[in-house]
Order: sequence, then C-alpha cells, then structure tokens
Amino acid sequence: DFGWVGVSCHSAEALRVAQTLEADFAYLGSIAPTQSHPGALPLGWDTAQTLVDATPLPVLFLGGLAKDDAVRAKRMGAHGVALMRALV
Repeated sequence: DFGWVGVSCHSAEALRVAQTLEADFAYLGSIAPTQSHPGALPLGWDTAQTLVDATPLPVLFLGGLAKDDAVRAKRMGAHGVALMRALV
C-alpha cells in the first residue's frame, strides 16, 4: 500500500489518465527547455496554465525551471515545482 502516488504527465490526456487512476498529484512538464532532454519541445507556460486549470489534481511543474519560477508557478495554480540543476 502506497501513501501518496504521483504521476508524471506531459499532456492533457496524461492528466486525464492520472485522474482516472486516482493519483494524488501530478508532475507536469517539461515546462521549459531542459539539458536532460535536448531538442524536446517543452509545453511552455501558456499550455501549462491551460492544463493546470483543466484538472482537479494538485500539479507540480517540472523541467527547465529555476528557483525563481516557483513564484510564477504558484500564481498559475501549481502546487509547487520540481527542481534538479537549479538547486546546485
């Protein structure tokens, strides 16, 4: 039995599946270009806003974000951000 279950999502369809699976929250990304996925097309802030507005799940943004992006993400309705290189 798991305590909390989060689902990694990259589209509206993935967020719908996460909701159907009764996930507790979702990671959504990549929001911006990342070093770990060069050449991958990021969602962008406008699409992220649309997706977070359309789901009842708590959403955390990830991918290409800096510490300062946490404030913007929160204003957009995200519950947080996931950072990797921005903390180093």
